[in-house]
Amino acid sequence: MENNENYSYPQDAVELRHLRNFNEVINATFNFVKQDYVRLFRVLLYYLGPIILIQAIAGAYYQASILNLPQSVGQDGGNPFALFQNMFTTEYYILIIASVIGSVLNISIIYSYFKLYDIRGKDGFEHDDVWREAMSNFLNVFLTSIVVGTFIFIGLFLFLIPGIYIFVPFSLMFAIRIIEGHGMGDSFNRAFYLVKNNWWTTFGIIFIVTMIAYFAGLIFTLPQAAFSMWDVFTSVSEGGEKEVSILYMVLLAFGQFFASLMLVLPQIAIGFQYFSLVEEKDSTNLHRDVETLGR
Repeated sequence: MENNENYSYPQDAVELRHLRNFNEVINATFNFVKQDYVRLFRVLLYYLGPIILIQAIAGAYYQASILNLPQSVGQDGGNPFALFQNMFTTEYYILIIASVIGSVLNISIIYSYFKLYDIRGKDGFEHDDVWREAMSNFLNVFLTSIVVGTFIFIGLFLFLIPGIYIFVPFSLMFAIRIIEGHGMGDSFNRAFYLVKNNWWTTFGIIFIVTMIAYFAGLIFTLPQAAFSMWDVFTSVSEGGEKEVSILYMVLLAFGQFFASLMLVLPQIAIGFQYFSLVEEKDSTNLHRDVETLGR
């Protein structure tokens, strides 16, 4: 792991390693996006955008096929497997694969961006540096996602409350693995160490920013929702069923693309909470400042 001890943040940069309360973490999240949106979203559009686009298009086609399902099943009335054949289509599998890759890339890109920002400073790296760092962490993030997802699923399925409880420290494991370079076991222990006595604050930050991202994403789905209502109205007035139109699918894909892009906000908020917890528990910034003064 690269050393960042000699780095001091320029005045116009957001200081990552800083102890923040609940409101300050949320404010820092949006200030960071506001300040660095050109490079940040260029990275996201260049590298995450194509996967999200595939996911959105596949999702639009799949949803259209589901809406047309009654007609398709009716035409294949003699086939007892018609329902399953029309549900588990090629678009369905493309959607699942693209969603998994997109989720892993989202996490890997955001925390690789944080790592380079912390080590090299605001102006010390380019978007291709982020991509190289993200690709070097892709497999670790993927494997961590499987382990974390399995534990959370078991916790939610069997006990519910333990599943919610372990979700909070597990959400920090990705930042720990990428920024600190720890293995799976060490990241697990460190995540619980950082969250100790800060569970509710961390949970609240994740919940609030996720809700903000969700409702912001809904804004981009309004054109599709309005067109859908109009389509239903015209179908009823014409007295018959209509196939899903191309315009509806385009609007649906557009909405899903930007709604998916909004999901980077919770990861950024988790990143700032991670740095805040590290500063609270380890005082890394304070130690660095003392060492700098001692030179």
